[in-house]
Parts: sequence; structure tokens; C-alpha cells
Amino acid sequence: MYKNLEILTPQTHKKLCFTKINTFEFAKEQMLIPLTMKEMIIAEKFYPIVFKKEEVIPYALLGIPQRKNFYLLPDGRWKVPYVPNYIRQYPFAWLKTRQEYKIGADLSAPHFSHLDGSPLFEGDEPSPLLKEVISYLKSLHIEIIHTKNIFSILDEFEVLVEKEISITLDKENFVIKGIRLVDLKKLSKLHETTLTEWVKIGLLSLIYAHVHSLENLKLYLN
Repeated sequence: MYKNLEILTPQTHKKLCFTKINTFEFAKEQMLIPLTMKEMIIAEKFYPIVFKKEEVIPYALLGIPQRKNFYLLPDGRWKVPYVPNYIRQYPFAWLKTRQEYKIGADLSAPHFSHLDGSPLFEGDEPSPLLKEVISYLKSLHIEIIHTKNIFSILDEFEVLVEKEISITLDKENFVIKGIRLVDLKKLSKLHETTLTEWVKIGLLSLIYAHVHSLENLKLYLN
């Protein structure tokens, strides 16, 4: 999705302007999109939510590698009402440098121009538009950290197991590999005190949001 990420600075991008574009065409090849824990309760209504083999953060499954993003309509609109934060933040990104995070952007995106749109900088300072984006990305980054922390518990108790998902499209079978799902049998064997603690911190409701979301494999991907 991101093709030419650069950290935005007034020295280099003083005359760069931004225009909002009402298309999600840039996400046409995205198959997995990270979600925050706050998003999961609404995202479960529309997306299958899975975990990557090497990560504990939840992901919305948008399609399969052999096909395009099933949530993108031919005219560039999104198929369902809720669009994940990771998609909505484009073309901006919160980039890690050696010492800190800074605002960056995909300068290959059609949103940017030196002729038209809202400026990103006013002199040496971020414009009101860019300040708003920075605030949004900072908040999102904090949410991602919280999400990783709470779902790391699932790895600690080994309730995430690697699975293969089979999907049939146009009478052709596809297999999605390299993902993990919560094993309900392992979950049921946990001690009552553990599950009670998970209820208190909100983890159990997130687990069931993940489990219920898998029904969307039938609704949106088949």
C-alpha cells in the first residue's frame, strides 16, 4: 500500500499540499490489515479477524493472496460501513526513527501536489491539517501498543494455534496459510481465576469478537 514513504519536514516539504481523495483504490492488493482492540467490537460485524503466525495483534482478513481485496468495490468505494484505521490513515504514517516517531507520508499517493490543496506546513511549523493528522497517528500508535500488550497474554497461555482456512470461490478452492486462531478447547481448559481476570481486563470479550467474526468468511469472502 505504501510505496514511497518519507518523513515530512518543513525543509523538504514546505510547499507540499494535501487533497482528500474519495477512493480506496490504493488498498486493492491488501489482504490483511492490522486492527486495534478498540476497533474489534465493530470490525467483527464485517471482517474475519485473525492473527498472523508471528504476531499477536489482530488483523482483518480482506481477501486471499490469489485474489484482490474483496472489500473494494469497482468504483473505489468500500464495501462495508466500517473502514479500519490503518486504511483511513493513508497516505500518512507514524514512522520510527532511531530516537523517536515522526510523521511521514507516501509521496507517491495522488493526494499530494505542489499546486493544489491544503498546505502541510506554515513556515517551519505543521499546518492545522498536519497537526490534526499527527494527533490522530499518536493516538493510534498508543492504541496499537495497548493492543499488543493485551493480546500477548494469548501467546503466554498458548491459546493461539496455527490453522489453515479453506475458501471456495467460483468453484475453485483456496487455502489461506500462516494465520492463527484462538483454540476454544484450550480456552475452556484454563483455570477459572485466569478467565475471571480476562473478563476484568476485557480480553475475553475481544476473544469472542474474534471467534464471532469468523462467520464473515461466509458472508464476505465466499
